[in-house]
Amino acid sequence: MELNKENFMIRKRSGETIVKKPGSLNGYDFVIELLDDCDVFVLDHTAQVQIDDCVNCRIFIGPSTGSTFFRDCKDCKVMVACRQFRMRDCQRLDIGCYCFTKPSIETSSEITFSCWRGAYNGLTSHFASADLDPEANTWWDVYDFNQGEEINGCVEHYTVENSSNEEFWEVAVYDDEGEEVGSPENP
Repeated sequence: MELNKENFMIRKRSGETIVKKPGSLNGYDFVIELLDDCDVFVLDHTAQVQIDDCVNCRIFIGPSTGSTFFRDCKDCKVMVACRQFRMRDCQRLDIGCYCFTKPSIETSSEITFSCWRGAYNGLTSHFASADLDPEANTWWDVYDFNQGEEINGCVEHYTVENSSNEEFWEVAVYDDEGEEVGSPENP
């Protein structure tokens, strides 16, 4: 059976809410690009996710076995769980992050990192499918390739928020009939 690559990308959208349900990606790569003012919920495990040119979006990405890479994004709120987090040429992103390795940023500014605060039904099994240990989160240990350089008028490119008052993203999962499936969970 040949896969339809259109099922593994979200492109050129504005003002929409887009949900990829559990089981819709099953560990394949996923691409998100050219979105404006969208809410995106990837409620499945993936191999890797690439996010390009998104502006004023809310993006929730379930566990990724590999890397999640943000490029050229601005003014977004993000909740992401991945083995490796990378970012280049982004501005004003607020990121709730689970990352097995040190998150890394390059030529980006006004980035805020905080701990993963996401939940949806099936998340625990997706962490297992992505071979991620929920206890091994290094979200705060950010590596900045441009430390000390001026980027977009900033020398300090990111901050780390340790507050427990941050927004928790609980996402309901619905079946094809519109009925909620189970309760949101966070491993």
